[in-house]
Order: sequence, then structure tokens, then C-alpha cells
Amino acid sequence: MNNLKIKKNDKVVVLSGKDKGKTGKVLGTVPSERKVVVEGINMVTCHIKPRKQGEEGGIVKREAAIYASKVQVVCPKCGKNTRVGCELKDGKKVRTCKKCGAKLGSDDIAIHQKLVSRNDTEFFCIDCLAEYYNTTREVIEERIAYYRKSGECTLFR
Repeated sequence: MNNLKIKKNDKVVVLSGKDKGKTGKVLGTVPSERKVVVEGINMVTCHIKPRKQGEEGGIVKREAAIYASKVQVVCPKCGKNTRVGCELKDGKKVRTCKKCGAKLGSDDIAIHQKLVSRNDTEFFCIDCLAEYYNTTREVIEERIAYYRKSGECTLFR
């Protein structure tokens, strides 16, 4: 079984080991080995050999992969570490928090990350956009789906 319920950019807490109790963002996953790489967790020392003339070698600290069973996802809504559940919504699997039922890795987070990476100072979640434009969340989600499909807007690619 090569699928993990933990995805890139999830916030996780370490359950056991030398970094127990620390939290970090998932930088990547290795599903075949059932491992994840978490920012600032399981730091190892690597001795880098210079490969080209003029390039410097040295000792570098970097993150190493840890087993996914040693970490648990932190829900962005309730702030508690939780197990990940799956629900079918409109024919698509949606990851949910087992404690509060909130969606994990939703479009709100993606929109926030896109806007922050573009150095925008103000941004809205989907619910705030719906309130701002005096419409429903479903209409906003339809518009996002339309822009993703059409490729007209660089924000929703």
C-alpha cells in the first residue's frame, strides 16, 4: 500500500522519538517507504564532497525522512493533532479532521499560500469572499473551478 494520508504542506506533530512534541510543515513524502520529510525535524549531518573545481565541500545539516506513523496531522481549524478521515463530496475524496470534521488541505489554504507567495498583504478565505460578494460558498467554489479549468487566472492554476 503506497498511499499516505499525510500530504505535502500539512502541519504535523511528532509523536515519538528524539523530536517528540515538535511541530513542522511536511516538505515531501516517500510513499513507497511510508516516510515523510518534515521541516526542522530529524536533522542529520551530511558531509558534502566538492564535485566540481572551485566548489566547496563541507558539513551540512538537513532534514531526513521519518516514518509517517510517527507523526500526526494538526487540524488548521481546531488546532489539535488528529487522525485523517475521508469523505466523498461531489464524487471526490476529501480529507477531513476526525475530531471536528473540518476539511484538511482545502482551497482556503491553497489560496492563502498563493497570495502570500505573491507578496499580497490582504487576502480572503472562501467564506470571507462569499460574504464580501454577498453570495454562497458554492458559487465561489464554482468560480474557482472555472478559473482552474480555463487557465485565465494565474492564481488558481
